[in-house]
Amino acid sequence: LVVSEAPGGPPGTFLWEAATYSAHFYVLQDTLPGQVYTLSFNLTNPLAQQDSPLVNIETRGLPLGRLLLSKDPDRPPLAVTSGFFPLGYPVIGQSSPLPSANNLITVTFRATVPLFPGTSTYVTMTGFAGA
Repeated sequence: LVVSEAPGGPPGTFLWEAATYSAHFYVLQDTLPGQVYTLSFNLTNPLAQQDSPLVNIETRGLPLGRLLLSKDPDRPPLAVTSGFFPLGYPVIGQSSPLPSANNLITVTFRATVPLFPGTSTYVTMTGFAGA
């Protein structure tokens, strides 16, 4: 389905109304009754964990009314998990097992949330007994 943020506007865009958490799409092509159409668009998940909100669909200019959308049970929209380290991460290793040698410790990790320097984010590792 070809849509735009405004009638006759650029294809593939939509109008985001932050005050009501609403996305508005103007149809740019004729459609056929009974035909299945797909509409895809990008939103940014919040940083904090949340359950999937209730999402409605409605039309303006047609007598279709308002309807609560069914959710994909495996991928509900805007359901955000808490941050975590995915399976296999983090991993820690060393450069040398020799006594009294300099030893470069290397930690490899991947997080499911962004780390922002402006929010006083820091990483703490404990348990380095014998160092």
